[in-house]
Amino acid sequence: REFLAMSEWNMEAAEMAGFQVHRHFLGELTTDFDNRGEDWMRLLHEKLDWVIRATEESMGRPFVFADADVRFYGDAKHDMLACLGDADIAFQCDWWKHMIVCQGLWIARGNERVLKLLNHIKGIVSQKLNDQEATNALLKGGYPIDWQVLPRRYWTAGAGTGIRWNSGDAVNPPPDLMAHHGNWTVGYDNKVELMRAVDTIMTQEARQ
Repeated sequence: REFLAMSEWNMEAAEMAGFQVHRHFLGELTTDFDNRGEDWMRLLHEKLDWVIRATEESMGRPFVFADADVRFYGDAKHDMLACLGDADIAFQCDWWKHMIVCQGLWIARGNERVLKLLNHIKGIVSQKLNDQEATNALLKGGYPIDWQVLPRRYWTAGAGTGIRWNSGDAVNPPPDLMAHHGNWTVGYDNKVELMRAVDTIMTQEARQ
């Protein structure tokens, strides 16, 4: 219920940023997410099935995928389109040092190359290889798709440091923030605290 409330809060921000939002709720885990058990695999495949279907329904048009813990700011819709340019897909960077792309925030064109990539990811995910790990393995292996990385204004707390954010830690989003992805922290309470802290900073800056 609490996560649903955060999702709705972020969905309102996405609509204000100009996006037409289509939500999909995955089922609930009966075990810890980090355990990568049967429930985890079921939800991972459900997510990929939904993204593949969204791609098929978006043929010829760009679309954005965002996790429930992504909050948009400013004119993110047009900025993401400009960042995509002529590429097939542009990912948020999850860790700049190792150029690890994030499966929780990206913009893509509805085309056969993106569809093939997503189906390939689905085909190789396992309890030892999640969708983000599979994506990075394919891209670093030279997968035939034109991909880009979104700039640092598509921000997450640990992308620059590789360090998890904990309650009470400093929060330093870029002043031109377009999207905050509330990962690089553990636990719902930490995630909400982090996202609220970033939103407070951005709201204060907008009023100045």
